[in-house]
Amino acid sequence: MVYSDDELLQLFNDGTERGFNGVFEKFWLKVYNYVLRMGISKDDAKDVTVDTFVKLFNRRKTFEQLTNILAYLNTVARNTAIDLINERTNTGQLTEDLDDLQDDDGEAASYNEEVTQETLRAVLDEIDKLPNQCRTIFILAFLHEKTNAEIAAQLNIVEKTVRNQKHKARQHLRMTIPLKNWLKSWMLSLVA
Repeated sequence: MVYSDDELLQLFNDGTERGFNGVFEKFWLKVYNYVLRMGISKDDAKDVTVDTFVKLFNRRKTFEQLTNILAYLNTVARNTAIDLINERTNTGQLTEDLDDLQDDDGEAASYNEEVTQETLRAVLDEIDKLPNQCRTIFILAFLHEKTNAEIAAQLNIVEKTVRNQKHKARQHLRMTIPLKNWLKSWMLSLVA
């Protein structure tokens, strides 16, 4: 049976199996694709997605809107994926995977350059998507290396606005730049 968003939210908040299953069916693919964009394998993305929904089920929190459930799922999925990546980094599995990926130093250098270019393109694309004031402040702060006071004086705004806009820009970039590109670049810099 297909439920409206309001009906599904009510069923979920009531703790019914139909409500949880409906939320799972509605959001599992979005969560799975979100995790895949972080650069982990399909099998790991499936595991992270399942773990995320298990945490949602165990939480049994009341939500005011379905979008709040999706936001919660994305936050849990991101944190779970980062924990997985950190765990693999600590165990050395990612280094072994990288060793398998490289046949010689020439390929590694070429691959490193490609990853760097991909990452730079992604960053520039995302900077362009920032709201005007946020983008201007980001460029002045991080590309022109101006202080908060200098930016505030130049734009005739208070320093707190500068700090808030810089934070907003960093948050946006952290959430939208594929972790995969950063991770590959970081791993190659360790090996090179």
